[in-house]
Formats: sequence, structure tokens, C-alpha cells
Amino acid sequence: MKKDVAVVFLNYIQYVSIVPTLEKLTSMGYKVDYYCLKDGDPIGFDIMFNDFKRMLREKQIKIYEKALKCEYKVLLEPYPIEMGIRYKYRIKYAYSLLSAKPNKVYFVRNLLLYDAILCFSKCSANYLSVFSKTFLMGNQKYGDIYRKKNNKNSKKVLLYLPTYGEESSINLIAKEFLKLKEKYYVISKVHHCTTYLKNEKEQLQKVKDGSDEFYNTNEDLGPLLSRADVVLTDNSGAIFEALYTNTPIAIIADDINKNKYYNFNTTQYELVQKGIIPYTNNPDDLLKIVAAAMSSKYYEAQKKWNKENFYHPKDKTKDSVSVIINYINDNIDERYQAMHDILKNEYYLYKDSYDSLEIKEKEYNDKIESLKLDNDKIQIENNHLKEQLEIYKLDNDNLKEQLNYYKTGKLYKIANKIYRIKNGEEK
Repeated sequence: MKKDVAVVFLNYIQYVSIVPTLEKLTSMGYKVDYYCLKDGDPIGFDIMFNDFKRMLREKQIKIYEKALKCEYKVLLEPYPIEMGIRYKYRIKYAYSLLSAKPNKVYFVRNLLLYDAILCFSKCSANYLSVFSKTFLMGNQKYGDIYRKKNNKNSKKVLLYLPTYGEESSINLIAKEFLKLKEKYYVISKVHHCTTYLKNEKEQLQKVKDGSDEFYNTNEDLGPLLSRADVVLTDNSGAIFEALYTNTPIAIIADDINKNKYYNFNTTQYELVQKGIIPYTNNPDDLLKIVAAAMSSKYYEAQKKWNKENFYHPKDKTKDSVSVIINYINDNIDERYQAMHDILKNEYYLYKDSYDSLEIKEKEYNDKIESLKLDNDKIQIENNHLKEQLEIYKLDNDNLKEQLNYYKTGKLYKIANKIYRIKNGEEK
């Protein structure tokens, strides 16, 4: 039995990025099944998955944890999530407007898997077309952002949106929250990994303690952006959420190009180099770059970049719905698909051979290391035997000295003379 669409998501951010499209497809009579992994890594992803599935069930949405015994025309994923789901076409949907970490996202082995890639930005649609056919889709996470006017006598609102892990700026600015709060009303929303991962608990608490208002991953970003006068972030995809909504943005991070992929620079690095976003890696300059972000120079440059690079259709779901329906109905460029399949299959053929060679090389290197360890053990044992031999030599020399001393001593001479007389050798 063939069904229309299977979609996989692991958290709320992915869900809100594509669910309007799924609801539109369902309203048109297409069958859409939702999937999420049953178990997550106990470092915190297990709790995230369970919270997400609980939220869907509260909405009366059925969620599958195991692949059904059927084949789907289309499998939608944010990235490869192997659940054994059978499909004809595999499509990647975007949940971040643009990646701030290309070295963790743009893997050839992952992107070539897809028959199509849905993108929010013209620039990502351009360079991801190297791997597969790309299509622009509307950003469905929020509609038009209407700025809420803050009281003129109140502080301006700073929205802090840090990423997680070693790229996060939380530790970098932890001691600066008081300075920020003296000048701004600070609202913070953390990355979903900071919300759930056990090793992020300390960072989570620092943000909570330093904010006037705090929100975790399940709070919609749109209403927060509508209140913000300026966004402060780091090497986070939030850079592009701010740019998309024309919210002034400043970046603080140890290294703005830390996540470059070979010679493919991060987009934020390029934007800083072009004078579009103010940046610092020095907490002492934090207030300076935040103020600069709201200047007309940076604000106008950011608005211009937004208009040139992001896709802003009036109907946010029209394009993605159309693409998925075309694949459901096999209404695609068959010659392009055939050539893409050739490229994909040859890549994985060579990749399998390469992986096999890598495995053999690893086995060979492991054997060499094992032999080196054995050799080291032999050398240690040999050195030990040499030490023992030296000890035996010293003992032998000591015995010789004692024997010589005995032979040259008076007692030995008397005993020797008695022995010789006894044997008739002397009279």
C-alpha cells in the first residue's frame, strides 16, 4: 500500500517550520503521517523527544515511533533520520532560515540523499543546488511581524538569542548582564539544546538569572521579535531570524568564522566583513555594538540584505505545498531526476569503496599500534632482564671479591696448609 507523505521531526522548532504546509495538504485530502524517534540520547534528547511527543498528543495529533509497513510517495525530513521508513522521494525541509554552522550541516553524504531541498533563502537555494534540486518556500514560523510600540519612558527591549555548546556566547557575556539591564529590558530565549541537555544546565541558569524575562525553546519567536528593538546573538541561526524580520542585530562571539566548512565561510562572517552586522569578541564592547546595530547605517544595510536574499511570498505555504504535490504525482523533471540518481549512486558506490578502504586502513593502523604496544612490552621486559643481569653481575663480582678476600686471608692460608699436610703434600 502506498501513502502520500511521511514527515519526521524531533522538536518544536522543526514542527512549526513545516506544519502549516502539512495542515494545508491534509485539508486538500492528502494523507500525512507524523513520525518522531522513540528514544533519544540520555544526555537530554530523550526528554526533548518525549516532551515534543506529549505536546503533539495533547493536540490530538497521532505520532508514530516506528515505520509503518507501507511505502510513502514523499518522505520529509530536516536532515537524515533513519527510521526505516520506505519512500519514493526524499525531500529536505528547512527549519532554520539559513545555517550559521555550515561545518555541521552541509555534509555531501547527507545532502546528496535528497531528491529536493526546500529553502527559505535565495542564497541557500543557490549553493545547495550543487547537491540537489532546490525550491524556495515561505517562512511559516510566523506571519508578518508588527512592531509593538514600547512606552517612550521605558527602556528599549534587547532580545538575547544564544546558541548552545562551545559556539555559545553565554559564558562570554555572563558577567555583562547587569550592564545590559541597566540600559535595556532584557528578554532571553535559549536554544532547544540549552533547554534539554544536561551539560547545559549551568548555562541555562546563567541566562535565567541575567534576564528580565526568560523563555525556553517552546515559546514562539515571532511575538518576541515583535517586541524587540534589537537582537543580540552569537553563531546562532537567530542571526537570520532577526534579519528576516528587519530587527536590528549585533553579534558577540569568540570567533565569527569558527564554523566555516573548508573554504566556505560562514554567512555571518561575510556579513560582518561587508559592514552589515556589528560584531565583537570583547565583552567590553558589548554596549557599543548593540547601539551600533540600531543606527541607520546598519539598519538600512540589514534591510537591504534581507530584501535581496530572503523569500517573502504573501502565501507562505503555496510553494512548499505545490512542490510536495508534484512529487506525490510524479510530476517532476525525469531527466534531472535520472541524472541526480546517477550522481547519488556513483557517489555512494565510491563512498562505500572509500569507507571500506578506510576500515581496512583503520584495521591496519590498529594492528600496527597493537604490534607497537607488543614491541614496547618486549622492550620493557628486555630492559627489565638487562637490569636483572646487571644485578647478577654485581652479585657475581661481589662473590669473586669475597672469594679473593678469603683466599688471601690468614684463615685460608692456615686451612690450606693443614689440608696439604693431611694429604702428604707437606711435611
